[in-house]
Formats: sequence, C-alpha cells, structure tokens
Amino acid sequence: MIYNSINIPRRVTILCFVNHKRLIINKLSGVFCFNIPSTSHKSPYIFNIPSTMGYSTKITYNKQRVGKFNRATIYIRVIVDNKKFEKNLGIEYDISKINEEGNCLNPRTKQDQECDDYNLIIKSELSKINEIFRLARLGNRKLDLQQFKLEYLHFESRDNFIAIWGRTLEERLKNGIIRKSTYKSHKSSLAALQKFKPKLIFAEINLPLLNNFKAFMANIMKYDSDTMWCRLRDFRTYLNLAIEAGFIVDYPFKKFKMPKQEGRIIFLNEEDFQKLKKQFQEKRWVADGNKDKCLRAFLFMCYTGIRVSDLYAITHKNIINNVLTFAPQKNTADKQFTLEIPLNESALKLIETKKEKYLYYPPNQK
Repeated sequence: MIYNSINIPRRVTILCFVNHKRLIINKLSGVFCFNIPSTSHKSPYIFNIPSTMGYSTKITYNKQRVGKFNRATIYIRVIVDNKKFEKNLGIEYDISKINEEGNCLNPRTKQDQECDDYNLIIKSELSKINEIFRLARLGNRKLDLQQFKLEYLHFESRDNFIAIWGRTLEERLKNGIIRKSTYKSHKSSLAALQKFKPKLIFAEINLPLLNNFKAFMANIMKYDSDTMWCRLRDFRTYLNLAIEAGFIVDYPFKKFKMPKQEGRIIFLNEEDFQKLKKQFQEKRWVADGNKDKCLRAFLFMCYTGIRVSDLYAITHKNIINNVLTFAPQKNTADKQFTLEIPLNESALKLIETKKEKYLYYPPNQK
C-alpha cells in the first residue's frame, strides 16, 4: 500500500486517478490521508495549491475561442489580490475533458499518453507558482501581481545567485533604496564575481568558494586589499538580501576572514590647513584655474563638513540668510532629511559671485 499524507490548510480539491477512474475528495482542514493500491495505480495528480497569501490558481480556457472539434487552448490563471494573470501553456485539448475544478485534463482513452504528458506540463507550471509563493512566505514578503510576474518570468534562474544579485540591484535602484553612485559600485562588485564564476548557484556558495574568489581578485585581477574588501562586502550584502527573500544558504561569512583594510584616512592637522589657507589667500595658483578651484572647494568643505557629492549639487539657491540648506546626496527613498549649516565669515568669502551657477567647478576626478 502507498500511504500519502497531505496537510491542507483550507478547502481544496484533490484529484487522483486509480485505474483511470477519477477520485475527487474535498477536505476542509487538517491532515488528509488516502491509500492507493500499489499494484494498479497511475501516478496521482495532486495539482491544486492552497490559497494563501491572497492568491489562487486554476487551469482554464477561453469559452469564446473554441476551435474545430471542440478544442481550446489551455491557460493557467493566477489571481493575486483580485488581479489576474494568465499564462498560455501552448496546449490544445478537448473542452469536454478539461477539468477546471481538479486543475488537470481527463484522459480521452484508456491509454492516453498525450493526456499524461500534458498533465505533467500543468503540474510543473503549478509547482513553479507554488515555489514562488513559498519562498515569498519564508522571506516574509508579500507579492503583488507585478512582482509575481517578474519572478515567474525568471523562475529558471532562481538558483543562480548572479541573476538574483542583478535583479535585486536593479530593484533597489528603482525603488530609491540606493543611489546611482552606490549602484555603480555594487555593479562593479557583481562584474568581478561574474569574471570569477559566470553562473553561481546557491549550493556552491561556501567557505572554499569565498577563499578562491579572494585569491582570484588578488592574483588575477590584481586588486588591493581595500578593493577586495569592498567587493566581498557587497557579496555579503546581496547574499543576506537573498536569505531575507527566502533562499536557504549555508551561510559561509561567519567563518570567512575578510581582507585586512589598509588605513585610508589621512588627517589634516591645523598647521597643514593654515598653509593651504595661506596659499589660497596669496593667490599662488591663480594662473592654474583648476588648482585654484579645487583648493577653494576643499577649504569650503573644511569649513562646512559637506561631502564632495553635495559640493557639486549645491547652488546659490541653497544659501539663504548665510545658511546653507540642502538635502544630502546620500539620501535614499527610506531616509530623507535636510541639513542646515550656518556659514561663517571665512566660508562666505569662498563663495563665488556668479548667480544661478554652481559654487565651484573643480574637475570631478578621483
């Protein structure tokens, strides 16, 4: 005897075949068990998916487009929060044998191999849908129809971490979670991983892989330790996001030793600052326009504490009553705020007088 136990949280319909005879059983809740004789059964088709997270599925056909010999094209219909999506399965079948309640096709003859093949296609597509919503549930994510269609379209690459990283990166930029500069940096990290391994499935992500990737960056790509640290930091970020989305990974970063960062902060002491200030006041670099503008900009940043990205963004409109007011360029969609910085006399003297122009035009180079 073959024993089957299925946990059914809501009312569903279970359809199976025993010697080509249909058996349809409804169950409200709990655990449903049934026996099928092992000597004379075909593989049972259990296609219905529990209606959870506000979605439902069924096979259907267009009643207005029934062709010759009463055949019609089969679709899978997915409804997410009362919004509909239909997928053409490329199957034509006799409408009298389409079992919409059981989400399967009934055999037309005693040995209907084509029916069995079509039912396998239907089962495969319904399993994809079930897996998408299962991962969303494990990741505590609520899928809307648009996000479902995106994940359904890319289902075959669901185990490819490279593809997941790329899609997540685009979504974060689109949703304002990261800025364009951060997007470019994360994309460079993704490109480095792709050079090492063009396709990386989640099961391959382990401690040896991280060590091999670090060695690849050091020996083949000739990265310094700071660059390697940034690339691996981004790797860790998007792996954590994938885990939050429901992907199960044997997390390798707990035992992984990140590259040692070199000290990158060079402090400007008071003596050096006064030397630079004196050079600007004595107009030593007037002949070299770029150096003069760079030093003017640098001194303004010292007086105000603003970032380079903010320096390029501010205009005279941002200065009201000798107060610099602006939204930092590092702002993201989930973190919006405005800064107000009173300007002292030294900072005000550095402001150029051209109206409606940016304050400074130093070359935008690293």
